[in-house]
Amino acid sequence: MDIYKLREWLSRMERLGEADIPIIEIDGYYLTPREIVEHAMANDHIWHRIQELYPNLDPVTMPKELLIERLRRKYEEGKLLPIYTFGYPHVLTPEQQIEEAERGTPIGMEILEAEKKLIEELLRG
Repeated sequence: MDIYKLREWLSRMERLGEADIPIIEIDGYYLTPREIVEHAMANDHIWHRIQELYPNLDPVTMPKELLIERLRRKYEEGKLLPIYTFGYPHVLTPEQQIEEAERGTPIGMEILEAEKKLIEELLRG
């Protein structure tokens, strides 16, 4: 992805409130869209590693830890809202969502799967 497209992508991530939420994992570190663009502009070794692991920013793998970290960051920024379910409990607070995801419960896995699909969509543009 060239720098012009990356800047357009970052602009879209800013509008969506996703620019500072981790979206990929590189060698144990979580990078946000803003950090990805910074590394691309610097054309540094991290940018080359990103290109190696995520050609065209295609999501290949999304570790559970990355997905949970996204939930935590959203929570810290006040962006993780309660969700309503058909089962019990009928409402999951942000804190409960993170707890369910960390424990790997069925509802937690559904939350993580939804987060994974969101990342795929955000990276596809």
